[in-house]
Amino acid sequence: MESFIRGKEGWILKKLSEARAHARPLFAWRQGARIPYLGREIAIVCGASATRLVNDRLEVALAREADAWQLREATIAWVRAAALELFHKRVAAVAAVLGVEVRRVSLSAARTQWGACSAGGRVRLCWRLVHVRLPLVDYVVAHELAHLRHMDHSPRFWRAVASVYPDFAAARRELRSRSCTLPQL
Repeated sequence: MESFIRGKEGWILKKLSEARAHARPLFAWRQGARIPYLGREIAIVCGASATRLVNDRLEVALAREADAWQLREATIAWVRAAALELFHKRVAAVAAVLGVEVRRVSLSAARTQWGACSAGGRVRLCWRLVHVRLPLVDYVVAHELAHLRHMDHSPRFWRAVASVYPDFAAARRELRSRSCTLPQL
């Protein structure tokens, strides 16, 4: 067994190095911390009467001395609600262009998949998608809704995606490269 491991040592070290290079940074929940939101950074600030986004500040309805867990829960609750509202709007716009019917839009917490679409018109989008630029959100929406026309990744499917999002290939590349840089919230 030891000789087998020694024989694969180079491969193992290479894979460990790749894993470290793609590890997502851990997020430190504290007053003033910054999170990515639609391609920009917003600062989390406690002490507001209601949680709301004001310019580049997410004012959270918590006491200034709130602990990290409270801050995380309140922030993620707001981000998820904002994501769902945004996704409903983007899905409606793309559905109109593609001429498809969406029955339900919901959130997922998937770690490896940005979205999913069922033949019955149910679309699930990962709430973390709000960390990237809006054009990348639009690409994922176009990708998922194109599945309502073609439940595969055939050339016809990609033509449907391109009819809504012509530069989909660049968006796919950017999304793949950005996904490993987003913080683990």
